[in-house]
Amino acid sequence: MQEIEFGRRLESALEAGDQRSAEFADLDGFYVIWTGELFRGTKYFLKANYDRLLKDNPRFLGLLVGPYAPAADGPYASLPRVTAEEFLAERATRRVGLIQFFTTRFEAAFWASLRPYTMSFISGLDAMGAAHTYVPVRAERDFIRANIARYADMMTRFEDEGSCRMLSARLQGIAALDTEPMMQNNVPPAYQYFNSLSRDYSLLLRDREDLIDVGASWGDYVVKFFDEVKDVANSTVNAFEPNAKEFAPLKTIEAFLPVTAHNTIVSDVTGTGYFHTQLENIGGSHIAETGSEADIRPTVRLDDACEKATLIKIDAEGAEPKILRGAERLLSNPDCRLASCVYHYPGDLFETVDIMAQYGRTRLSFRQYGASMYDAMVYFD
Repeated sequence: MQEIEFGRRLESALEAGDQRSAEFADLDGFYVIWTGELFRGTKYFLKANYDRLLKDNPRFLGLLVGPYAPAADGPYASLPRVTAEEFLAERATRRVGLIQFFTTRFEAAFWASLRPYTMSFISGLDAMGAAHTYVPVRAERDFIRANIARYADMMTRFEDEGSCRMLSARLQGIAALDTEPMMQNNVPPAYQYFNSLSRDYSLLLRDREDLIDVGASWGDYVVKFFDEVKDVANSTVNAFEPNAKEFAPLKTIEAFLPVTAHNTIVSDVTGTGYFHTQLENIGGSHIAETGSEADIRPTVRLDDACEKATLIKIDAEGAEPKILRGAERLLSNPDCRLASCVYHYPGDLFETVDIMAQYGRTRLSFRQYGASMYDAMVYFD
């Protein structure tokens, strides 16, 4: 019965999402809500999407500003700005909408009076056939539609109610093109991967750990790890980052802490590969089929590169399943725990769970961090 109700809710959410997408497609134009530094989530997502989706969009009309909004700078300085009153007056003459990038309940509450006229930016992505991460939002919703029964089964595998609640909220939000369910059901991003307070947030650090960090970036989570683990002197980190620009600061940590930094690609094979670092857009750096000599990196398997691990953290832009397949020896040890991202591609969650089941690992939980389509995690403890 619960599975049937779960399926009905998702079907209803998908229908609502289809309607929201159609409503966005029917708009004559839209504004983006802007309150400067007060809305950090909005500022981040506006910056991330301005060039690729907004700047040259003829229906993008500018910013709706509110109290405390400083003068927009940089690429937003020349954008038209309207107040809530001016927007409502314009709605009387044509179909205009408000796009919001809200990621906190505070942001939503701040503009609650305009709620009837706002829609989440992911509804625009769906209507434009655009991707949020790597595949179009519509493809993510189609995947949910085709796999409702598999998601219902997944709910029965989790160790805790929080996992069911947060996965259900994520699926409902993507299906309905509305971040509200995720806004009400998530863990603050500060607790992602591991923490020293509670198992309710992520993996609870032991006094001493041997951490493997795949996708270590410049070392932000390496720093967090040593800030929270109790036995710093006897804990170790193997940090892997193929991005040349981010690897440089990561490498400097070796001089101060028990860290070994690797400028390599982690996969399920050993050899060489290409990794293209985009200096103008670090987030767009990626593994490539070909490249220059400067792009060549060693490719390693974790089982070959690391003797031991008590905790493996992976954020590798969709390469997580390949990395897991190259870590069978490490992950078959029940003392080695896993924190892996499962949001880059729609099938990542199922693929990760299936691989770990082959290693005899079935004790798992799910967490959603923040109210966006990013930062969904699966944990094996």
